[in-house]
Amino acid sequence: MPFDPEREALLEAAVAKLPKLATIIAAMPIDKQAEALRIAERSYRLTALKLRLGDQGLFWVLAVMDRLRGDTEAKTLATQLRLRALYREVMRISAE
Repeated sequence: MPFDPEREALLEAAVAKLPKLATIIAAMPIDKQAEALRIAERSYRLTALKLRLGDQGLFWVLAVMDRLRGDTEAKTLATQLRLRALYREVMRISAE
């Protein structure tokens, strides 16, 4: 069953913010990312409860969190690869 337009707009707004949230979480130290993801999941679950989405809300939370985790992992990996490349470049320059 589709959501009513007001709920749909709220859910779309939350999903639209996922790339920015993933960037913020990916910038955190690795040991803090899991906690940040748990907090985000709790927030999305509360949103689903407040909107009275029922079982559909749980599926929405799972889908949102799957995307957020994937985006965060991709951004973290990209940052690590850039840092490694930068390190190699610095080491190459310092060896000259």
